[in-house]
Amino acid sequence: MKILDPTRHGTYAVSLVENPAMEEDFIYLSVEELELSFNEEQGMIYGVVMTPDKKVLRQKPNGEKYNIFFTAETIKESAHLFLSRQQNNNATLAHETPTQGVSFVESWIVEDPKNDKANALNLNAVKGSWILGAKITDEQIKADIKAGKFKGFSIEARYEKEETLAEKLSALVDRF
Repeated sequence: MKILDPTRHGTYAVSLVENPAMEEDFIYLSVEELELSFNEEQGMIYGVVMTPDKKVLRQKPNGEKYNIFFTAETIKESAHLFLSRQQNNNATLAHETPTQGVSFVESWIVEDPKNDKANALNLNAVKGSWILGAKITDEQIKADIKAGKFKGFSIEARYEKEETLAEKLSALVDRF
């Protein structure tokens, strides 16, 4: 079973959050923080959106905990769908408040971690990771990023669950 059906699934927004599920903070580019050709007036942040095969703990409303993960193939397809559907202006703050102050203007999949721009930005990105660069135009959001209120990205997405053979067998046994 394919996890990502391009007609119904994929990432439809990206949220700025304090505790990103991928456990990777983004960086706010300014002259004071990095010696790059960026400055604070540009208001750019970069971060890891998804990391292949990284287990992310989730909890159902009933308290049951489980892990999810995405393959490099699913991540690449998700990144491409996000842009091809022109969803690069779909941003929220802490998965609650839609904002017009964030626009995703750069997006790429890491192919060579050693020679990738992500490495130059000191992001901890492995091959197959999805990186986004966002232009921040809202002054309050910039201030919140500097204050540490928002430290990374988190996707808002819809995917199918791909059951393992063990899960399918367990479900069959439970029915008898």
